[in-house]
Amino acid sequence: MRDSELLDLVDVARANNSQLNVTGMLLYADGSFVQVLEGGPPTVEKLVRKIRRDVRHHGFLTLLDRVAEDRDFDGWSMGFRRISQHDLNQIAGYHDWSAEMPSRRKIAAGIHLIESFRRSTLAH
Repeated sequence: MRDSELLDLVDVARANNSQLNVTGMLLYADGSFVQVLEGGPPTVEKLVRKIRRDVRHHGFLTLLDRVAEDRDFDGWSMGFRRISQHDLNQIAGYHDWSAEMPSRRKIAAGIHLIESFRRSTLAH
């Protein structure tokens, strides 16, 4: 995606998420996205279906689907960061994400990625 397209996508996501009381984060690296969506289950499920139908997406993979007591990204309509492929490759197991990879490894790598994002963003 061109920078302008990417920033337009983030702006639209932030506006929509604010209206829907959805929070989360979005990471982008060389054509790949990692996203967290938090909100009421019916709302999040509807958003996920919309994202899956978007023709720009290929290889959609849900790493973790759970109900949580608290939001990890409360107050963030959509935290965003562009990161390098090198940064992604430093996360244990990220480069192995595929249908064949055991779910628990995908979840662990995804949680590590999310926590890295939160720590680095809160530090700025």
